[in-house]
Amino acid sequence: MTSACVFVKPSLAYALGLVLVSGIALRLWRDGSVEKRPIKQIITYFAPAALTISFCVALIAVCFGWRPLFNSILPFSAVRSYSALGFGFFGSGRSFWLPNLNGAGDYIWHYLKTPAGFWVASSLSLCALCAATIAGYKADSTKANDRETLIAVTACHIFFIVALFAWPGSWAYYSYLLVIGVGIGISIFQAEITERKLWNKPFLFSAENAETNDNPKSEWRSGVFNFLRLSHITPLRIACALLIVLALTGHEQRYRGVDGDWRHSKPSAETAMLWADDNQRSEWSQVVQMAQRKRLLFLHNGCANLLFPDVQSPSSWVFLPGI
Repeated sequence: MTSACVFVKPSLAYALGLVLVSGIALRLWRDGSVEKRPIKQIITYFAPAALTISFCVALIAVCFGWRPLFNSILPFSAVRSYSALGFGFFGSGRSFWLPNLNGAGDYIWHYLKTPAGFWVASSLSLCALCAATIAGYKADSTKANDRETLIAVTACHIFFIVALFAWPGSWAYYSYLLVIGVGIGISIFQAEITERKLWNKPFLFSAENAETNDNPKSEWRSGVFNFLRLSHITPLRIACALLIVLALTGHEQRYRGVDGDWRHSKPSAETAMLWADDNQRSEWSQVVQMAQRKRLLFLHNGCANLLFPDVQSPSSWVFLPGI
């Protein structure tokens, strides 16, 4: 599947393929299979991928030619375009996760009311969970597949940040990786952290000590810790709750937009029964009237020419520097 994805969109498929190949090589080395029958083991693991690649190469080369094939799987044009547009995590994308604001209050407000807070916090959490998994820190040995998946997801996310992050809105492209990775990481560590180790450490007060301690502050602290212990509230769950809060508060603008759309938008014949507000319907009616009188060069993302035959669009409507 990963091999076929290279021919569909040669971006994150390269990172996932590298992770899978590295995992297979590590497993062969760890099991000692390379020393016994290396050729057989390599063929067993890589034959399906090799057949898939051969079929896709032959099909695309026959239908479109060799040049479109190489341009599709080698992202040299995308690299030139990224450079010409100033894209990158530390380029134009920086305004998403570290914008130029006036003070600490503005930054706090930015991370609370935009997706940046959840995205940054989830990225750091994902890397921390992956590092703990690799180090074997409180990891459940029965969840080897989950640990490998967590490592693969983290590697893909890091690759996206380093190589694929473009403009400020790029965070949404593979944001589901954060949710998947953090969820897997929490499921790996939650059971062991809950009752076995954390709440049995000496610095936590037990209920018996709280009853015999005359210090009001000590009794209060002991009561809080015992409440957390009995309620199975762990730091990991607290961190998960904070991420949920950031995810909810970070879409404040989206909530307002959806509320405004429901209040002020409606389908109409002027927009082919698509939802639009009064201003959008008025502007689009002017475009349609102009298109009926003369030919227009209408650049857009969509299929306006299919819904409105009078509105003509070029075959290619996206022009990118460097391509």
